[in-house]
Amino acid sequence: MKIIRGLAAAALVVAAVAATPAVAVSAEPGGFVADDYPATLQGSQQGTLNVSLGTFQVVECSGMGFEGTLDEPLSPLATSEITDPSCEAGGSLAMTGCQLELHPETESADIGTAGCGPVKVTWPGCGSLSILPQEGISTSYENAGEGSVIVAIDDYLEYSVKGNVCHPSGTFSGLRLTVSFEITATDEDENSIGTSAYNGGLFLAGGSEEVEPYLAASKYPAQVVGERLQLGELEGEITLLERDTGEGTAKVSCEVVELGGGELTESSLNEFNLDATYSECEVDGGPVGHTEMSVEMESCYYQFSELEDATVGGGSEMEYATTVDVVCDEGDAITIAYGTLCTLEVPAQTLTTEEPTGTTNLFEEDGAVVTLLMTAAEVGYTSKNKNCQLLGFPKGTHEDGGLRSDMLLRAEY
Repeated sequence: MKIIRGLAAAALVVAAVAATPAVAVSAEPGGFVADDYPATLQGSQQGTLNVSLGTFQVVECSGMGFEGTLDEPLSPLATSEITDPSCEAGGSLAMTGCQLELHPETESADIGTAGCGPVKVTWPGCGSLSILPQEGISTSYENAGEGSVIVAIDDYLEYSVKGNVCHPSGTFSGLRLTVSFEITATDEDENSIGTSAYNGGLFLAGGSEEVEPYLAASKYPAQVVGERLQLGELEGEITLLERDTGEGTAKVSCEVVELGGGELTESSLNEFNLDATYSECEVDGGPVGHTEMSVEMESCYYQFSELEDATVGGGSEMEYATTVDVVCDEGDAITIAYGTLCTLEVPAQTLTTEEPTGTTNLFEEDGAVVTLLMTAAEVGYTSKNKNCQLLGFPKGTHEDGGLRSDMLLRAEY
């Protein structure tokens, strides 16, 4: 992980991705990711390909396949080679130069390029049909546990007919195509690697030589919201302030944090703010032991900016370093208190970086999410009362505090 010494600290880790304001932003970020780039993605037909008109079976085929190259994360897949299927009873389906373009970000597929083909279908005993180049074909994408993607096309297509004894001539819609593929991936050395597909949510993207890292959403404006990282067996830590007492660690920790207020627009992709509300907090590690504490943010919030590429590992891991500031109105501070007996204040400051730990990609059924793993040392704070010594924080102004927050961010609209 790249560390920015003397600056605020956090690791942002994506669930899936896709500018700086000067770069065009996709209206629907999403697409395929792989464990390494460039990756070759291969699609193998699963089950039977069916073309039908109402209750009439036109052709039934098997063995269709395709291949395409993925050069960067969260891109659609444009096939470069397609293997025509074998069909029963004298039927056939020939792509005649047309390719597929798969779009997980819009749950669709295209038959193209414009002007190709058209795709020729032989209807046994009747004649031929032509499937026209078209966009927006309804397609589902499901990530399999083995690092592959199941793609299922099921939609009614535009088609044309000429000289068919079972169908009048003309151009029509309503030719149903159903077919499924399993997509797997290999690297440049033809080793098997994982691939996944994502169709929305919150993304970290960029990080190439041409494009700086940025946070993107499926549409704008979007509200960045979040909470403590808790998914399955993975449970994050929320430590608002800690201090080495020499005999252990005095730590103010919270069970619950709610994050909000982070509006993303197409002109604010490299900077966002988060308000925080903490609850169920306590301090432990001092002479008194467990003691409930209250936390008031007053006007303070966290500001994240200057995303910098730290590591990029494709679909399995993408990490970024970012500057984090505690921003408050003059005279305000994050206030941690035990009634009137002890008050700790964390003022506005830029946090000092520590090495982030335990990063991993996270994905949810309704789209991509981003983990925010924030660790900091030399956190400045003021202990206002002598009684705070009993909780492990001696009276006075200090810069020996620590902080750790493991959070999950998502987009709302």
